[in-house]
Amino acid sequence: MNAIIKKMGVAALTISMLAGVFAMSACNDHKHSLNKVEEVKAGCETTGNSEYYACECGKWFQDETAQTEITDKTTVTLPAVGHSWNDGVISEDGTQKVITCLNCAKTKTETITVSYGITYNYNYEGAPEANVIKYEGGKPASAPENPVRLNSEYTFGGWYTDELCEDKYDFTEALNGDVELYARWKKDTLFVFEAEYINVKRLFGKGWSNEASGVNMIRPDTNRPSKLEPGDSGASNGFYLSYLYVKGIDPTFEIVSDKDVDYATLTMRLSGEILETISLTSDEFVVEVNGEKIDYPTILIDNIPSSMDAPKRAFQDFLVTTSLSLKKGVNSIRLVVNNSKFMGGTASATAPLIDCIKIATDATLDWEKDRTANLDGKE
Repeated sequence: MNAIIKKMGVAALTISMLAGVFAMSACNDHKHSLNKVEEVKAGCETTGNSEYYACECGKWFQDETAQTEITDKTTVTLPAVGHSWNDGVISEDGTQKVITCLNCAKTKTETITVSYGITYNYNYEGAPEANVIKYEGGKPASAPENPVRLNSEYTFGGWYTDELCEDKYDFTEALNGDVELYARWKKDTLFVFEAEYINVKRLFGKGWSNEASGVNMIRPDTNRPSKLEPGDSGASNGFYLSYLYVKGIDPTFEIVSDKDVDYATLTMRLSGEILETISLTSDEFVVEVNGEKIDYPTILIDNIPSSMDAPKRAFQDFLVTTSLSLKKGVNSIRLVVNNSKFMGGTASATAPLIDCIKIATDATLDWEKDRTANLDGKE
C-alpha cells in the first residue's frame, strides 16, 4: 500500500513540475513588443508620467529589456506640482495686484482695498527722479533692486527714512501709510582674506588618490616669482586651499568688523581640477555667514586642464552677494561642501580650489587671529 502511495505521490509531483515547466515555457514563448513612453513632466495643474516601456500584451516595464515589470501602474504617474505664486505687482493706481506663477506664468488678479506708495529718492547730485512704487496696505513692502551709480566709486548702502541716512527703514514692518525713503551711498574698501590663513588645523580632506590635513591642504601656485606672488594660475597670495573633496568639510573665515554693516559685497575666488567642468549650486557648495545661508548663482568652472601635473586653471572671481550683513565683532563665513558628486579616485564630493574671499565694505575688517604662520608649516 505504501509503495502505491509513494508511486502516486511521485506521479503527482511529476505532473505538477511538468505543469510549472509548461507555464514557464508559455511565459517565455511570448516575446514582448515594447513601445517606449517618454517622460512627461507634471505641470502646475496637470499630471505627468515617468519614462516606461509598454507591451502590447498589457504589461509595463521599467527597462527596454523587459527585466523589471511595473506591477503597480499608478507609480509612473507624476502628480501636478501646483502653482508657485510670486508676491504680485501692484497697479499704478494701487487698486489691483497681478500675481504670476513662477512655474507656468499663469496670472491672477486680486482687488486691493488699501494701498500706499513708497517714494525712493536716489539722494545724490544729478540723480534720476524719485521712483514711486505702490504696495498693498497692512503688509511688508518688498525692497526694489539695489540702485547703481554708474562711473562712481560710491556703492549703495540701504534705504533710510531721512536724507542724512541715520534711520534705516525696516522692510519687515507692515506698511500703514505713504513713506519717503532716501538711498545711502558709501565708499567701500576691498578686503582680501586668503584661504591659506584660515584655521586649517581642524580640517581633514581627500584628493584624487590621497588625503591631507591641516597645513598640507595648502598648495603653492606654480612658477611664482616670489613666495607671496601669483604664479601661473593667478592665486592672489601665491597659495590656495585644496583637498576639499569630501562632504561636510567646511573651511571657515573668522573676520572682525569694527561696526555693523549691510550691503557689503562678498566674492569668492575659485578654480578647479580633476574634472573638465565643475558646476555647483548654492545648495551643493554652501556659503554661510554667521549661521545664515546665502543663495547665489550657480558656479561654473570650465576649461580645466585634464592633466593633474599642468598648472591649475586661472582663478576666477564669483560674486556671492552685494547685500552681505556683518556684525560688529567676530563674523564667521563658512564654505561648506554639501554634496556627494563623485569626482573619481578617493574624491567623493565635488568642490573648487579656494584662493580667497573678497569683501567690499565701508567698515574696517581684519582677521580674528593671525595665522600667517600656516605658510611656515606651523598651525
